[in-house]
Amino acid sequence: MFEVLQYYKKGFPKVNAHVRIGLTFLTGKHFEDYLDEFVKPLLIKGVPSVIQDLKELYNNQTKV
Repeated sequence: MFEVLQYYKKGFPKVNAHVRIGLTFLTGKHFEDYLDEFVKPLLIKGVPSVIQDLKELYNNQTKV
């Protein structure tokens, strides 16, 4: 799964959909890296819907 996400990351660098999808399926260090990559730019911009977008991750105790 990680290799597929990396392929899309190289092919479509301006799109962050692959990062958001990766948050659903990845765990461990890969999850932390993708979470950092997804959240930091949105928090810097002040996007208010970031928390709503990440709400589904709270159902998984390993990702909280």
